[in-house]
Amino acid sequence: TALVTGSYDSSICFWNFTNNRTINFQSTHEDEVNAVDLNHSETLAYSVSDDGQIICWNLPRLLTGVNPTTGKPPTSAPYNASPYIHASINLPSMRAHRSVMSVAAAGNDSVVLFGEGHREPDVLVCRAKSLKVMCALKGHVRGCVAGLAVSHGGGLA
Repeated sequence: TALVTGSYDSSICFWNFTNNRTINFQSTHEDEVNAVDLNHSETLAYSVSDDGQIICWNLPRLLTGVNPTTGKPPTSAPYNASPYIHASINLPSMRAHRSVMSVAAAGNDSVVLFGEGHREPDVLVCRAKSLKVMCALKGHVRGCVAGLAVSHGGGLA
């Protein structure tokens, strides 16, 4: 069983209840972590932040607790996050506004949705592994897209 938590202190924690292990990343995001989610098959985890960064994490690597570069468990906190990151994008380079407020992984493990905003609230539809933006859904007039939910039927591919 896996649990992912994000905090306003910009840290991310991954909890593995099978081996009673916790891995904490202190400085991966530069601002508050607003939301986290796991994909349906529990192979990817996502974290989003006020810094505009979206990170896709390799969950199996994290849950084994082994650094794929060294083949050994991390020895001390804070841990180096880069061996565990599958992909990341930074919205400030893509947009004039920054915050990413919400995340929801679709049931078919091929698409993930991100709610963002301030000036132009959008829902970004991205490829699950690469985080490549497929399209932006518009509908909200102002503010942030603070919550997302998607059915697990898998019809978003």
